[in-house]
This record gives sequence, C-alpha cells and structure tokens, in this order.
Amino acid sequence: MFRFRMGALWIRRVVVICCWLYGALSLAGSFGCAAVVMGGAAAAGAYVVANDERSVEAQIDDSAVVLEITERFVRDPDVSTLHIDVTAVQGLVTLKGDIPDEGRMEKVLQITGSVPGVHIVKNEMQIKN
Repeated sequence: MFRFRMGALWIRRVVVICCWLYGALSLAGSFGCAAVVMGGAAAAGAYVVANDERSVEAQIDDSAVVLEITERFVRDPDVSTLHIDVTAVQGLVTLKGDIPDEGRMEKVLQITGSVPGVHIVKNEMQIKN
C-alpha cells in the first residue's frame, strides 16, 4: 500500500499557492475579467519563476515568509494602515515605504524580525510626516 505523507513545509507551500490563486481569482472576479487576469498572472508567474535563480521551493518559502509578515501587519492596528512593500530572498527581508513616525517603524521592524524564516531585515523605510 502506498502512503503519501505531507510534511508541514509542503502543507505551508500548498496553502501559499492556494491563497495566491484565491486572491487572484477574487480580484479578477470583482472586475469581471477572471480569465484575462488569471492568464496574465499565470504568464507573469511563469516568467518570474523561470528567470529567478532560486529554486521553486526557495521562491515558495520566501513567499510564505512575505505572506506571514503581511498577515501580522494587517492584524496590528498600529501598522495595518501603512503601505509597506515587503520582499524576501532566502531569509533576507527588505522593507520599503513611508512611515509617519519612529514608533511605528520600530513596531514594523519588531514584527518582521519575529517571523520564522527571517534572518536579516533590511530597512529601506523612510519617516515622512
């Protein structure tokens, strides 16, 4: 008898992919052009995967880190209204955006650093009133 076991890492990868697809479909459905957006998203996704030096697994792991960081930002009332670009490459997370004050910047850095898989946080945020 063949047994298939999914480890926690594979389950996380499947969840990330499903969340990405759900988000793309939701966005596309709200504009009434699901086929066009999904086709474009798939083509763009294939282009990015094909032209990235990282393995597909590394790209999925990085996407999971970004997803976890953005989820934590959304859950925090001090950070949820900020527009922060988050990118991750093999544990190096880069944060970009305009932050209104030093306190919120520290909160963003603290949240980011607490996420599993984050090894280094590169702060490219600026304080702008």
